[in-house]
Amino acid sequence: MTREEFVEVLRDVLDWHAAGFNEFTTLRGHEKWDSVGLLSTLTLIDEELGIVLSSKALHSVNNVGDIVGLVEGKLS
Repeated sequence: MTREEFVEVLRDVLDWHAAGFNEFTTLRGHEKWDSVGLLSTLTLIDEELGIVLSSKALHSVNNVGDIVGLVEGKLS
């Protein structure tokens, strides 16, 4: 999976309809970045990339690029 594909799948998982969803999109404080969004993201990362992250790791992210940074070793 490429970085771009991951960002696209993440957008779908978060049901984020805002235009311009990319690595610079701020997550912190957005209504979609709640406990359900966090768990959905953890599940995506585990199932698609085989990486098990703690919820604590995702609590520290501010934007989509921070998540990409956590998984970039598995992206092509």
